[in-house]
Amino acid sequence: MLFLLTLNSALAWKHIGLVWDDFPLDWYMDDGTEESLPEGYDKEVIDLSWDSWLDAECADFSIEGQVARFRQRIDLGLPDRADGVTGVYWNDPADQEGAGVLGVTSYAPTGYVARVANGRTYYFMLGADIVFNDNVDYATVDEIASGACSNETSIKGVATHEIGHLLGMDHSCQQGEACPDPVLQDATMFWSVGPCDAGQDEINEDDISGMNALYGPSVSFTGSTRLQSSNTVLSGAAPLEVDFSLVSEDDVTIVEADWSFGDGNSSADLNPSYTYNEAGQYTVTVDAIMSTVECGEFNFTTSELGMVTACAEPRPLDGAGGLFQVTEVEGLRWQTINQTDMSVYGCVDMIFWQVYKGGSVDAANLLDLNGDGEGDMLGAWSPELEFPSAGTYTVVVNVGGPAGTIAQALTIEVSDKSGGCSTAGAPGAFGVAGLLAGIAGLAIRRRR
Repeated sequence: MLFLLTLNSALAWKHIGLVWDDFPLDWYMDDGTEESLPEGYDKEVIDLSWDSWLDAECADFSIEGQVARFRQRIDLGLPDRADGVTGVYWNDPADQEGAGVLGVTSYAPTGYVARVANGRTYYFMLGADIVFNDNVDYATVDEIASGACSNETSIKGVATHEIGHLLGMDHSCQQGEACPDPVLQDATMFWSVGPCDAGQDEINEDDISGMNALYGPSVSFTGSTRLQSSNTVLSGAAPLEVDFSLVSEDDVTIVEADWSFGDGNSSADLNPSYTYNEAGQYTVTVDAIMSTVECGEFNFTTSELGMVTACAEPRPLDGAGGLFQVTEVEGLRWQTINQTDMSVYGCVDMIFWQVYKGGSVDAANLLDLNGDGEGDMLGAWSPELEFPSAGTYTVVVNVGGPAGTIAQALTIEVSDKSGGCSTAGAPGAFGVAGLLAGIAGLAIRRRR
C-alpha cells in the first residue's frame, strides 16, 4: 500500500507527546474476564485490535513480537503504570472508571527527550496501562456484523482506540471542540463511539498518518559554522553563517525541503547556508517531503528549539551607563552590581572580577582576592568585595562570550568607616580600549 501524506493531513492527527524507546514491548494481561464477552474472546480481541494498526505499514512498532508476549497471562494486581510493566486490565480492579467511560490508558513518562518534531517535544515512556470499564456491555465483531447487537459497544473498536493511545496517539478531535472534518470524525482516535458502531474497529488515513509520523521514516538535520558542528546548539558572533544539512535513513529519498530559520526567513534548498545578522536565539524548522518504496511520498516536520545563538559583543544594559557599578555596604565591604545585557541567553559565558591597589591597572598591584596566593580572579555575577584597608582601588570586570570579551574598570575611594557614598559604574580614567591595552598578560582581549 502506498501512502501520500500531505502537509494538511500530517498536521491533522494529534499525539500525546510520548513514544516508546524500543520494540517489541513486554506486554502482560491480568487474569480478569469481561462477563459480557464469550469466554476467551477478551484475549482474542486484543490480537484483532493490534492487527488493525498494522495498516500503518510505514510505522515500525513490531506488533508480532508484542502479541506473542502479550498472550502471557499473569495476575499483576492493581495497575501501576510507573512500575515499568505495560498491562491490560479487564475488570477495572481499582474501580477507577465512571459512567460513560469505556476505557482508560494511563502513562508514566521517563522525562528523557526522544526528539523534537512537528513543533513539539516528545518524551520516552517508562510504562503504560489499559483498563476497560467492567460496567459496559460489549459486543463482538460477529454480533455487530450480524445485526445481533442491541445497544452494546464494539469491544474491538474500544480496544483499538486504547491501543492507539498506548502507542502515543491522542484523540483526533477532543470532546467539545469543533470537528468539521469527516476524516477526523471517522478516525479510530475520535473521542467517542456510539452503540453498535464498528467505525473505530479499523484505523483510517488520519490514524495511519499519525502512526507513521511517530514510528515511520524520519529526517533530522545538522548545522555547522566555521568553528562548530552540531545537531542541537550552535553559537557565534553575528553575522553568523550556518550551513545546514539534512540527515535521513538510507532507504529514504528527500524530495523537497522547506526551511524556516527562526527569524522570518526561509529557504527551499535541500542543504542551505544562511547568515544570521541580528543577535538572538533562533529555532530552526524543516518541513521535508520524503519518499520510500514502501510508503510513497510523505511529509515530516522537525525542529531544533533554540538551535542557533547569534551573539553581539557583550555590552551593558540599555541606559545603564556601564557594565557595572559598586556601592558601599559598610566600611571596607562594597557590593558590585552587574549591568551586563543578558537578553540573549548563551551570549555571555564568562565573567570574572579583578581588583588593583591604586588608581591604575598595573599587574604588580593585582590583589590576591582569596588570600591563597592564587585568587587574583573572582568568578561571580555580582560579588561582594572586602578590601584589605582604606585607600584607592580599581575594580575591573571582564565579560566574555562567543562574540568576544570586553573589560571595564572603575576607580573608587574606600574608607574604613561606614556611611560612605555610592559610586556609579561608568568607566573612569580607563576607557575600555585603554584598559585592555594596559592589562598585559591577561586574557581579556577582544576575540572574534
